[in-house]
Amino acid sequence: MPAKRTASPIRRIHHQLDAGQLTVGRLASTAARLLTGKHKPAYQHHIDHGDFVNVIHATSAKFSGRKLTQKVYRHMSGYPGGLSQRPVQELLRRRP
Repeated sequence: MPAKRTASPIRRIHHQLDAGQLTVGRLASTAARLLTGKHKPAYQHHIDHGDFVNVIHATSAKFSGRKLTQKVYRHMSGYPGGLSQRPVQELLRRRP
C-alpha cells in the first residue's frame, strides 16, 4: 500500500512595502504578486499560498506624470445617477 501524502503547512511571511519608493502601479503589482503567492516555487493556482503585505508611508505615494491632478476613481452604486467620482488628490488627503 502506498504511503499517504500529507500536505505541508503553508508558511506565510509578512512583507512591508514602502509606498514612498515605488510608483502606485508598481506597488500594486508587487503587492498582488506577494498576496497570491506567485513568488513561491510551490505555487499552485488553486491553493492559497499568499503572504501578508503591509504598505507603509502611504501618504508619500508617488504618481508618475500628471496622474495626481488628472486621475479620477469612479464608483457606481448600481442605481440611476449613482456614479460617484473622486480625484486622487482628494482621496490621498482624506484617507491615505
